[in-house]
Amino acid sequence: MRKYLLFCFLLLSGALLFAASSQDNDQTEIKLSVTEFGYPFIPSTSQVVIEVPIQMHREVGKITEIKIDAWYRALSPYFLPTTFFEVGVVPSINLLREGKFKLYLGLGTAYSQTSEAVSIPLIVPLVFRYAPLDVLELKVSIQNMIYGEGVISELILSSIIGPLFENFFIELGGSANIAYSWEEQYFQYSYGLLFGLGCRF
Repeated sequence: MRKYLLFCFLLLSGALLFAASSQDNDQTEIKLSVTEFGYPFIPSTSQVVIEVPIQMHREVGKITEIKIDAWYRALSPYFLPTTFFEVGVVPSINLLREGKFKLYLGLGTAYSQTSEAVSIPLIVPLVFRYAPLDVLELKVSIQNMIYGEGVISELILSSIIGPLFENFFIELGGSANIAYSWEEQYFQYSYGLLFGLGCRF
């Protein structure tokens, strides 16, 4: 277990260092958040996410906005001990260039391990963000994880409130998961609440 946790830490750290080195210092707004998921209500899953934005100047007045998400998720409200953990990295590009709307389309992968198996899925997320106020952001996220034997889709609806107390923010919302295996003709769904705390730096 220790070597897998070391692998997770190195993957998260490497993604953060790579992304930060690609970003101008005056534009960096790295986000670090810790989220608890309750399925349906009692906290049962925890996740830590590092989000790093990158702005690439193509021409005068034209900027391509990219973000890199790296995360660690565990089937435990305390991260450890756990029967399942996952570490992943997904770069995404913003398809909307102006205004308070953002639409990110990404492509990445993850390393998932249970007590019985190891999986490396293809991950395709789609994230829509709308910031009607400086201290409020609404988010709709759909993440598809494609395996050799099936697919898992996760829908998250949440509100991000902040910054509060300088750079801190909170996230409140709900999530739903659908798992389908075409090999075993297996279908399952779950839903729950989420609560997150984070900071920008």
